[in-house]
Amino acid sequence: MSGFPTNAKDLDLMIDQLIYIANDEQLSKVESARTSEEKQKKFIEFWKSKDPSPNTSKNELMIDYYKRIQMANERYSHYIDGWKTDMGMVFIIFGEPNTIERYPFQENTKPYEVWYYYSANKEFIFIDETGFGDYRLTTPIWDVDRHRIRN
Repeated sequence: MSGFPTNAKDLDLMIDQLIYIANDEQLSKVESARTSEEKQKKFIEFWKSKDPSPNTSKNELMIDYYKRIQMANERYSHYIDGWKTDMGMVFIIFGEPNTIERYPFQENTKPYEVWYYYSANKEFIFIDETGFGDYRLTTPIWDVDRHRIRN
């Protein structure tokens, strides 16, 4: 299956990146593996369970998920990887916003952006409190049940 990590370092990173799509039980199952081979097997099993078209050689959800992580890294990386930022998290979970309103230089306010997702009926507000492009999410994604896609 293409797209799977070829070394332990990449595998560990890709497992860490499951945080937005796996629930606690699924994450624990993958992370509990003791050897690299067992980790890879559990990683593959996780993605097979999410495959929207299991009769094909490609797992479209996995491909899309890791493309979003790559795009988040390209767009939102600063002193940390883009996938770990608030903007990266929202982008990975919801994809490209339908509309983005940017307010970089408003009088008496810090720079901020508003992202709109019409089909999900969501809007997210990010504020740059430091002035260095470190936009933080000020609106909750949903309830306290972490920031994960539920499939």
